[in-house]
Amino acid sequence: MRPVSAADDDVPAGPRAAAWKRVQQALDEGKPKTAAEALAGVEEAAVKDKAWAEVARAIATRVVTATGDRPPDDPERLVQLSAAIEKAPAETRAVLRAIQANWTWGFFQNNRWRFAQRTAGATAADDLAAIASWDLPAVVGEIRSRFAAALAEPAAIQKLPVAEWTALIAPGTMSDAYRPTVWDVVARDALEFATSGERGVVAPEDVFELAADSPALGTPEEFLAWKPEEDPAITDRDSPLVESARLYRSLLGFHKPGADRTAFLAADLDRILWAAGAATGEGLAERKQAALEAFIARAGEHETAALARFHLAALVREAGDLVEARAIAAQAAAAHPKSPGGVLAKNLIAEIEAKSLAVQTERTWAEPWPVIRITARNLGQAHVRIVKADWLARVAAGKPQWQWLDDADRQAILAQAPVKAFAVDIPDAKDFADLQHDVPVPKDLPPGSYWVIVSHAADFGDKDNVVEAALVWVSRLAIVADQGGSLAGEPLAGYV
Repeated sequence: MRPVSAADDDVPAGPRAAAWKRVQQALDEGKPKTAAEALAGVEEAAVKDKAWAEVARAIATRVVTATGDRPPDDPERLVQLSAAIEKAPAETRAVLRAIQANWTWGFFQNNRWRFAQRTAGATAADDLAAIASWDLPAVVGEIRSRFAAALAEPAAIQKLPVAEWTALIAPGTMSDAYRPTVWDVVARDALEFATSGERGVVAPEDVFELAADSPALGTPEEFLAWKPEEDPAITDRDSPLVESARLYRSLLGFHKPGADRTAFLAADLDRILWAAGAATGEGLAERKQAALEAFIARAGEHETAALARFHLAALVREAGDLVEARAIAAQAAAAHPKSPGGVLAKNLIAEIEAKSLAVQTERTWAEPWPVIRITARNLGQAHVRIVKADWLARVAAGKPQWQWLDDADRQAILAQAPVKAFAVDIPDAKDFADLQHDVPVPKDLPPGSYWVIVSHAADFGDKDNVVEAALVWVSRLAIVADQGGSLAGEPLAGYV
């Protein structure tokens, strides 16, 4: 919800447009008193015109201008809004109650550390002005009651197109068809609070748990018929999971008869994702995959199918099948390239196809000779350079850890002429997985310290490239443990 600010193209048209621009400018500049002066008369004129979106915005803005200099732990804004709601026109109260719920939740989030440290019954929860001293159960109960009040009369706000309330509701990244009414936005806000899992109290011993095989991951019909709050076997009546299920049922039930399937499908997909994230038990991944596949079949050519395919591709990717994951994502991107799901699918494809490179080798190169292990993904070839390293100079410069390379170090290393340079062909397994390729180390390097550098690009440049480096010491010494004798301990001349 956005109770105060708005973009310039959201201000009401007509004679009050200039006043709203002055209000917004003053708020942006942190001048609440100036904003209050500019707001004078707007609310009364909007009531006369029955411009209820503007009236509600004016009421909320009036409260903000009156409390703009209050610190985050001051509840005066909540107190004044509560009083304003009592006097507000009936047509604005449902939205104002939703704002009240969000402000109460925001107050809790800003001060959660205070509430978390209090024991139950710290202060009686009967004075809103003292909410900062309430205990955690009391403030969570207050938020719940505020959302309940906001949704108590759904018919009043289910008829309000969200497009006509842009002064109060921030536009999302998706089209209004996903959340077409003010009620949708309020219900989604309540869902966000419920799915956060905040209870305010320690979970009871008989805490409700969502099973992987529950109707929550079933068909829409199975889910709508499932009412855990009415099940006598479920005693955890305050469970956030039970409340979340009830709110999702409300969303699906409201939009099921609609001609435009977007809001229904969007709520149905979110329900599946919520249930899959909250459920526990064996076979959860398989159950989620089946639910997503069934949703895709139901959605058909609708763009929400692309979003479901993205989530399915992510699940398959997590299971390790990158080829299938990319194929699923490609379907989504091809069918609805500009939709939210299509964009996410393109990003997933880019991640799967991304090139990566890493190098590992023994710190000391001596007999028995080790290998240079190159781990690569989506690369047909890696390029290797070996250059001399001035270890003593690094120690003198206070950089004894070779991993601590700054930009100047990297540039100096790459500017050196290599003593060895070669390319390594990496077999393409065509499965987008990491491949390990071992390369024998050169055996003809003089003793000393060297940088082993591996690059995507042959020029070792920094454009669309990753360069990895490791420091090694070449030696002609090897330690042989003599279990039955002893070592003289005399140094050998000419060796490092």
